[in-house]
Amino acid sequence: MNAPQRPGQASRGVVGSRQLLGVQTFDVARLTTHVVPVVPNTFIAVSGVGPDGDSNGSGKTSFLSAVSILLADPQWRLEVNGGKFASGILFKPDAAGVSRAQQIPAAAYGYVVGVFAEPDDVIGTALTVWVRIATTAPYVQARWTGGLHVADADTDAERDIQADSLWNSLPPRSAVSARRMAEELYGPAPRCLTYLD
Repeated sequence: MNAPQRPGQASRGVVGSRQLLGVQTFDVARLTTHVVPVVPNTFIAVSGVGPDGDSNGSGKTSFLSAVSILLADPQWRLEVNGGKFASGILFKPDAAGVSRAQQIPAAAYGYVVGVFAEPDDVIGTALTVWVRIATTAPYVQARWTGGLHVADADTDAERDIQADSLWNSLPPRSAVSARRMAEELYGPAPRCLTYLD
């Protein structure tokens, strides 16, 4: 799946030189299950409307957090605590502004999906990475497969239903723990460095 490595060149992991072209989330904060296109080398504005009609609580930081988890940002300390801190981005009714009367439970787990490819040959080089985040151990796990494997149903609810089936259909041999995720997917050098407090 990766380009041949030159002598002396550090491994860039399973993802290799592919660029992140799309992100899809399931049960992450108030985010929908729509695939969000990511255009390399461009400025990306993240905005939204929160539960009080302003941008507070709209999911801006949650989206950035989801992308940084997908890219195994060292801030999440995946190799130390198994990604326990990452579970904080999962849907919580109170934080999302959902009234108790609606009785929507907090998410026990969710997914962040990334589609990586070479921009000049997306179909031929596509690689989809799924990261499962849970409130109990194992907190973070990753799986990947060649090609495009995202939920594509017509509605948000239908895409949400597809998520578990898609995760379970990914090759078990591609499964990797939080501890090994960064190096296995991206090599020994961090792919993403952010700071979110």
